[in-house]
Amino acid sequence: MVDGGWLFHRARWSWGKSWNPDDFAGLMFSVLDHLRSLCFDPRCQSGRLCLFFDSGVSFRHRVFPGYKANRRSMTKEDAINSVALRSHLEYSLKTIFPKIGISTYQKTGLEADDLIAAACLSLPPSTRAIIITSDNDLYQCISNNVHWYDPTRLRYLTSETFKSYKGVRSDQWVQVKELSGCSSDGISGVGGVGEVTAIDYICGRLSPNSKRYTRIQSADGREIIARNRELVSLPHKLTGVVVPREPHYNWDGFKSLCFQYGWESFVDFSSARGRSWRVLCAGRASLIDSHLRHSRRRGE
Repeated sequence: MVDGGWLFHRARWSWGKSWNPDDFAGLMFSVLDHLRSLCFDPRCQSGRLCLFFDSGVSFRHRVFPGYKANRRSMTKEDAINSVALRSHLEYSLKTIFPKIGISTYQKTGLEADDLIAAACLSLPPSTRAIIITSDNDLYQCISNNVHWYDPTRLRYLTSETFKSYKGVRSDQWVQVKELSGCSSDGISGVGGVGEVTAIDYICGRLSPNSKRYTRIQSADGREIIARNRELVSLPHKLTGVVVPREPHYNWDGFKSLCFQYGWESFVDFSSARGRSWRVLCAGRASLIDSHLRHSRRRGE
């Protein structure tokens, strides 16, 4: 389960300052190459991709108009790049991913986080999933069968390693965010309460005589916690059911895109890229993929 916004921003920044916002083909080459690398990453080893994307405006703005307002202030150049990146992303949703056969998810008013969280809830307990992102809001989705992985920092978290890493269970992470807020989304927490203090409070280590404990217990503190609960909890209450779909790779469709946009190395079998894309499109990226491919042929 790949956070599409994370994927596109990672692809954009792989170009550094040399990125040309008009170069759709170059950006998508990087996006697809990142996806290829993920599928063959030793921690993933599967071509069963699902991509999840934000919509333009979140329902959370109705509750808190300042939601993500801190991201709206940017230089003229950054604004141009941001608009171009969004345009390329939307075009790829309509033309590139459907032609390749990769499953994508986007729903008005919702964020990728909401859709990923809802998809996690619909998984059978025997199905393992990996969330690919750098967003720590999605820590709350970690469970016995759902893991979290940030390939940029090479940080892979399970329910066991998360507890060792943060000192709380993954299902308690939403309480941490309620108390401390989320600076990246412009959500303020209870005054003087950061992540460490929030964890101490949840674990019963914060002295009842401390000012921060008093602030948490105060009427104002309770009001902030209640407001934040609606902002940070995943999935959003209006998300509905999200059932992950298997990709249905189309080699001919993929190959036509490669010749259209100049991605010939993806279909050149003398290169590692070409060989791995052929394996992906054939559904042989892992033993699991091969088993599913044969099961579909048998009608199971």
